Formats: sequence, structure tokens, C-alpha cells
Amino acid sequence: VADGLTLTNGNLVVADGHGIDFSATGHGLTDTDSSELLNDYEEGAWTPVLSDGTNAATMGGSNNGMYTKVGRNVTVSAHVHIDSLGSASGDARITGLPYTNANALGARAGCAFGHAGSLNITAGHVLAGYVELNQSFIQLTLWDDAGGTTSATAAEISVGGVFFFSLTYPAA
Repeated sequence: VADGLTLTNGNLVVADGHGIDFSATGHGLTDTDSSELLNDYEEGAWTPVLSDGTNAATMGGSNNGMYTKVGRNVTVSAHVHIDSLGSASGDARITGLPYTNANALGARAGCAFGHAGSLNITAGHVLAGYVELNQSFIQLTLWDDAGGTTSATAAEISVGGVFFFSLTYPAA
């Protein structure tokens, strides 16, 4: 052990509060870097659930999500399948993100949807979503208005609805 650093079974182990220091590298254009220490890496699973903020839908057996966290950046991906809306009826969201989003204007992040099917929306409308400041859910929206997006409702996602997406956001 050397000041929080060990070698165990071929793995380099860094003690809590320590990391890889990149301070010898160049700084950002405005020289306002707040940290150059990489001290976190995690991988795991998360369970995406369609909800209206109060009532959760029943999710299908193929419903699952994965995440990777490097430093503060969290990248999630998920395959979502709705078996039943249950009592969900209002604005739709996906709950269960593994980390809360940061509380800074630059932390807002949008989802990239790769596929959606069996939705109850008008042809030509597009499913979208975003994570707002200091939240741990994705607000679902539709590109269905000349002025921008509107909130997607649980009924528009519909029973049998299926989609997959990815999202990267900074953890709080």
C-alpha cells in the first residue's frame, strides 16, 4: 500500500477519495476546470419504469436498462416494454435513473431514441425525452407542435408500447 494505492490480484486499486490526477494536462479554453481527478467508474443495471409521477405502469419481461458512470458522466441505455398502463394516465416519464442529474443549467440532457413501436401517436410525430435539473427521471415528450415539444401522456405511450434509448447526463 502506497498512500491509498494497492495492487491486488493484478488489479490496481485506488482508495476512496483518490483517483487518477490529470492536472499535468492542458486546461480548458477558459482555464476554469473545477477538477482534473478521475475517481469513479461503475457499471450496473437499472430498472426503467413508465409512470405519470404517481402511478406506475406494469412493465414487460424484456424491460431492462444498463448504465456506465465515468467520473460524473452517467450513460444509460434501456429497452422499455409496457404490458399494462395500470392507473398511469398523466404526463409520461421513465423513472429509476441510477443517479440524480446535476443541478446546473448545462446539465439538462436529451435522450436519443433508436426505435419505438406500438405507440398511440399520430404518424410523423416523434418520441423524445429529457432529464431536467436535479431529477432522477426522464420526462417523455413528443415533437408534435410547430413550436416544439409537448408532454407525452401514458395513453400515447400505450399498452404494448416498446422503445429503446440512450442518454448521457452529469450526476449531482
